[in-house]
This record gives sequence, C-alpha cells and structure tokens, in this order.
Amino acid sequence: MQYQIFTEGDDIQFIKTYCNFLGIADKIVSYVKTEGWTKIPLVKTKFLEATNSNITNIVIFDADNDIDTRRIELYNQRDELNLKFELFLQPNNIDNGCFEDLVLKIIPEQNIHLLTCFDAYENCINSQNFNLVLSKKSKFYAYVEATNQNSKKIQYDNNNYWNLESDYLNELKSFLINNII
Repeated sequence: MQYQIFTEGDDIQFIKTYCNFLGIADKIVSYVKTEGWTKIPLVKTKFLEATNSNITNIVIFDADNDIDTRRIELYNQRDELNLKFELFLQPNNIDNGCFEDLVLKIIPEQNIHLLTCFDAYENCINSQNFNLVLSKKSKFYAYVEATNQNSKKIQYDNNNYWNLESDYLNELKSFLINNII
C-alpha cells in the first residue's frame, strides 16, 4: 500500500523527517503542502487521483483554537468534495494547538532554557506597555535561530535540537504507524 500526506505548510519538512525516523518513508509516494485547511478544494484532484490509484490520503493539519470544530470542518469538506482521507490534528490529535506546539514540546532538556529566554524577552517587551503577544511561530523560529539551524532546512533529525523519541510524539507516531503499516 502507498500513501500521500497532506500538510498545511512548513510542517511538511518535519513530517518527512519523522516518517523517515519511523522507517515508513518508503511507503509515502508524495507530500503535498496545501497552505491551509481552507485550500483543500484547490488540491481536490490530488486527493482523487491518489484514491483512484489505490493510494491512501493522510491529512495532518493544525487543530488551532478548537479541535472539535476543526475536525467537523475538515470532515464536512471531505464529504462535500467526495474525498477520502485519514485525519490527524496537531499538536497531538487531542488538544487545541498547532505544529509549533508540537515541536516546542520536543526540544531536548538541555535546550529548554532557550525557551525561558524567549519568555523573558516577551515579558520585557510587555513591561514596556506594548501589550504584545508573540506567536508560537515567533518562539519556534527564535529557537531555530538560537541553535544556529537554517530556517529553510531545519535539522529535525539532529537530536541536539529535537527529540524525535519524545513521549509527546506518541499520538502522532501511533497514528502514522496504525494508518501506514
């Protein structure tokens, strides 16, 4: 059996690396970046072509602020467009959140202090009455920069920066293994 994985955006690099780490990358025929869950209609033909070729579609998107609503929205799109796919919502298919929530949870213990530095930076800015809430994406890229990784080719397979064996990935691991093997 072969599989095609759809992601929203830059998480595609992580998903490729993680599938390779799990030893299932050879079963994935393609990875498709959709640029967001609302763009599924634009890649409808990729879903249908895969299904017609006996390739299973897997969708890995962000849950964002309401996982239940996002799941319903995606299943409604699936039904309206007559698509077939298995669905996983980041960060862990249980909680609200996004890709950045997932990867910020798999930072090795020796680097957690870098997140504390970012939090102090955010508190300092807000102490100046800016009332600014920096995004998780900002925190994520600050970590990538602080560890001298190239933001265009993040080294998710480097255990100095990321822990692909983290228990936090158990839900994603289970989903991928149950749906791909």
